[in-house]
Amino acid sequence: MTVSLLLIDGQAISNQWRKRLKRTLASLYLASFLAIHFNPTGQVVMFDIGQGDSLLIQTPFNRHQLLIDTGGRLALPQAAWQRRAQVSRAEKVTVNYLYSQGVDHIDAVALSHQDADHIGDLNQILKQIRVDRIICAAGLPQNRQFQRQIRPFLATVQIEPYLAGTAFKVGPQKFNVLAPTKPGKGENSDSLVLQAQIGGASWLFTGDLEQEGERAIIERYPQLTVDYLKVGHHGSETASDPTVIKKLHLKGALISAGRENRYGHPHQETLTTLQAAKVPYWLTAQQGMLTWSYGPGQSEKLQTTIKDSEK
Repeated sequence: MTVSLLLIDGQAISNQWRKRLKRTLASLYLASFLAIHFNPTGQVVMFDIGQGDSLLIQTPFNRHQLLIDTGGRLALPQAAWQRRAQVSRAEKVTVNYLYSQGVDHIDAVALSHQDADHIGDLNQILKQIRVDRIICAAGLPQNRQFQRQIRPFLATVQIEPYLAGTAFKVGPQKFNVLAPTKPGKGENSDSLVLQAQIGGASWLFTGDLEQEGERAIIERYPQLTVDYLKVGHHGSETASDPTVIKKLHLKGALISAGRENRYGHPHQETLTTLQAAKVPYWLTAQQGMLTWSYGPGQSEKLQTTIKDSEK
């Protein structure tokens, strides 16, 4: 009789622990779900995708997303024995991050220009994430490289070309188009340039626009003020005109470039320009993914994978 009671008591205790474990797991799942889907923090994320550009803008409560460029590998000549199947950085980095945030749908993808390191992984994004709209500069839809990538998705994605002086919205967030002024072929000089007021700070996203284009923007918009700059052309000396950088009165600059990349980006000339203007800068090549966040009751914050920087 004593043995039977012990077995019954042991089974009862075991059942209690199972119930407690289920309740704990359910509570953790609910807390995780609420943290992801009801997070009042908005953010700008510069992905660490090697030699390329890809940024995500998320509105508070994770309701709307704009991806600016997708990154992609440059197609360098290879012998037959060197070719092997590769997983794109968009799959390894961008898509995994979106899934971790509970995102399986993007409102829009904005493409700055034709270069593979900016739009080469577009098809991988479109295959794995539902996208409503493609934002681009007028002229890019006629580009053959772009046409090849977008052709399989034309039935589900709306293409919207823009020129300077116009604007579009992603949810409540407005984006002003500052360049180009006329349709082009999708080259660096035709880069789609966007300005937006995000969380009380003015942001400027310039693609691979070079110095002549930067000066033209300042001439067209002499009252333009910018807090944070996505540095043009991965920090190449061809971008970041010293007079423009000085005039913008920046609080910070973000540079996307691959570690030990073959182009030497960012060039020392650009870093010297930023230093002379007393502009703090962050490099994905050194600090990994960069995340700038804002929200009610908190100061803006830029977080890296190595250290956190309060601004």
